[in-house]
Amino acid sequence: MAMQEASDAAEMRAALPALLAAHPQVAAVVDRSCLLLHGSRTIGTARATSDWDLWVLTDDATHAAFAAEHGTRFINFAADGRVGHFQLKSVAALARQVAACDLELISELRYGIVIAGSPAVAVELLRAARKPMSDAVRHAWFRYHYVEMRSDHRACDGSVDQQDNPAATLIAVAKTVQHALQAAMVIDREPYRYSKWLAPLAARTPTGARIVPIVNEAIELIETGALRDHSPEAAHPLILSLRRLRDPLIDAARNAGIDEEWLTKWWLHIDTARDGIHDVSW
Repeated sequence: MAMQEASDAAEMRAALPALLAAHPQVAAVVDRSCLLLHGSRTIGTARATSDWDLWVLTDDATHAAFAAEHGTRFINFAADGRVGHFQLKSVAALARQVAACDLELISELRYGIVIAGSPAVAVELLRAARKPMSDAVRHAWFRYHYVEMRSDHRACDGSVDQQDNPAATLIAVAKTVQHALQAAMVIDREPYRYSKWLAPLAARTPTGARIVPIVNEAIELIETGALRDHSPEAAHPLILSLRRLRDPLIDAARNAGIDEEWLTKWWLHIDTARDGIHDVSW
């Protein structure tokens, strides 16, 4: 755990008694729950004004009873300059999501910090989330994101050829970038976060560090009007920039011993790639 994350965790532990006193409905379930700090304060991307995100990991019965009694599982708090929320989560439901390779959830859990409560409630869940990504999971999810990236990039080609549909180009570019960043993290065996923290965390991985500068270049091209550039696809600056996303991913795949037809003839493998992510378990 890095110094800032440890400092934030210590700060939350110190503040917790007052927060629980102000929210007795949460305090009432702490003895049978595990309070887990997650979000930006566990990955070194928080600012002074960032929210404090706390999951209350608990059993199904407590989870259901809390919602029935209070009409919600989401409790906002604001105290001593801290703004955040408690959110009740079913350990059993999260375990099923982890087994199904919910990579965004797995990333939240593997970097989460136990703040209070009963750690034993979530020990198996956290252990599962923190185990290394298997070869089978890496292969299936990398193939999926890579093939989707190539498909969305092809959609960019079509939209710029229309010359009057910048919204379609923007959507296709965003999807291309997202899948490229996700593929980069997966080939480096790192589960990814949702869009807000996808690029910053991808930049920390070897393959992602090669992808992020290309993404930034594409953003700069958009800022200078590339979405409305009427150049043909073969000469369009945005298309040519995004095309450079391929080489780092192909290099990383081949270095990992993955050199299969879908790296080049991706269009033949769209259905296989989409089905394949459902055939693996974390």
